[in-house]
This record gives sequence, structure tokens and C-alpha cells, in this order.
Amino acid sequence: MSTNDFDPAQYKARQVQTWDDVAAAWDRWWPTIEKGAQSLSDYMVASAAIKAGHRVLDVATGIGEPAFTAARAVGQGGSVVATDQSPQMLEIARRRAKDLDSANIELREMDAEQLDFPEASFDAALCRWGLMFLPDLSAALDNLYRFLRPSGRMVAVVWSEPAKVPMLRLAGEVIRQHMDMPAPPPGAPDIFSLAAPDSLQNAFVASGFSGVKTEYKTVTLEIPSSQDYANFTLDVAGPLAAAVAQQPPEIQASIHRDLEQAATQYASADGSITMPNETICVSGTK
Repeated sequence: MSTNDFDPAQYKARQVQTWDDVAAAWDRWWPTIEKGAQSLSDYMVASAAIKAGHRVLDVATGIGEPAFTAARAVGQGGSVVATDQSPQMLEIARRRAKDLDSANIELREMDAEQLDFPEASFDAALCRWGLMFLPDLSAALDNLYRFLRPSGRMVAVVWSEPAKVPMLRLAGEVIRQHMDMPAPPPGAPDIFSLAAPDSLQNAFVASGFSGVKTEYKTVTLEIPSSQDYANFTLDVAGPLAAAVAQQPPEIQASIHRDLEQAATQYASADGSITMPNETICVSGTK
């Protein structure tokens, strides 16, 4: 096997470590993230037709969304099972569940491609910004289809093409100017793996979902200043943040400075930053 061959097991191990490393940062920046993203969770719950008493699966929940939004919708007569492969992300989600008195949420450490639930055990399944990281998307969607009850709904959200997601595009462009980051080997997933038109919709259809449709929603990052944007990016941006953290202090400082400068094109007169970012939302029915 050549050094450029993709090893899913090694990739997943790195993913777990990466998201563990940035979990605390996601906790710190959660109000900023959810100011823009809460409307997306609300849309997902509505699109999945989640109602009081339903049982819902949230895959790759991170520190708890859209699981908490779904938990409010199902009420105490329903339940939500939220999974993630990062134990540190889940630890924060457990604390948040306790703080919010969300007794109807069960949090499980599980690989999204190796979920193990009885057939037809959920009324709906959700995944916000997780499917693009899966090496074997078709196997994961096949399982999610099997876990749904008849007429159950699946709703997933991924990022659109880089040009339409400046929050992430700027970070990648600036960091690559300062660092030699080789292209991932063929078959390796990344944050834009499902950005091509119809990619996720076609995967839903191939797994048996009917009535599959795609909608586009905007998530707007609002942040007080370009400096805050740089801080935010270098805190929460998963693999990119991990790569930058390994650089010498002078390189990190240069990256931070250039991120600030790049963000100014989205600045208002008061210096605050507003970045609209496009997401692809796909839904289907069993």
C-alpha cells in the first residue's frame, strides 16, 4: 500500500482526536455558532415532521444540536438518541443536557458508520454537518434507512461549495498560503465532500429514500470583529485548527493576522463581521 492510500481506520482515529481537541472551543463559541445555526436546527426538525411523543436519532451531534431542538419538539413523552464519536464533545453535551434539564436525551459514543439499533426504531433521523466526513456514506445511509419506521423521515445538512461558504473558504485559503498542506488521498472525505449539486440527494435515493428533495439554507456568522473571526476560526475549525496549532508561533501569528485581513471584506461600518454561508439540506422518507 502506498503512503497516499486512504486508510479509513486511521482517518477516523484522527477525526476523534481532532474533535476532542476542539471540543472546549466549541463550548466557548457555542452562542456565536448557534446564533446563526439555530434556525437550521428548527428547519430540520420541522422538515422531519417531528412531533410530541416521537423517537428521534441525531447522528454526529457534537455538543448537542439538533438533538436539543428535537428534544423540545418531542416533549417528555418522546425521546432523542444523540450519537457522536468524540467523547469530549459528548461530555459537553451531557453537561448541557443536565443544565437544560433535558431528561429525554440519551447520548451515546458511537461511530456514525457502525450504529447498532433495532430495525424500525425511530420516527426520524437527523444529521447536521456530519455526513460529509464519512468514508462510507452509502453504508451509513443504508443503516439509517433501516432504523426508521415506515414513513419515517431523514433530514441531513452539509456545506455547499467553498465559494458560497466564506466562513470556511477564507480559513482554508489563508492557512494554505502559510502551510504545505497536501491534497488528501483519493477517497478521503473532507468538509466539502458533498458540496457538488445533487451528491447527497443521489445518495439518499440510492439508499431507498423516496420523495427526496434538496433545499438551500443560509447560516449567517455574525461576529464582533475581524480579530474575533480569526480567533473563532483557529479555535473551532477542526482539522485546520489542529494543523495550525502545530506550527511555530511566528507562523501562527502570521496566519492570525491574514485571517483578520481576509475577514474585513465582510465588515460593516462598525467593524463587525457578517458572513452568509450556504448549506445543502436534503430530506427523504422511508
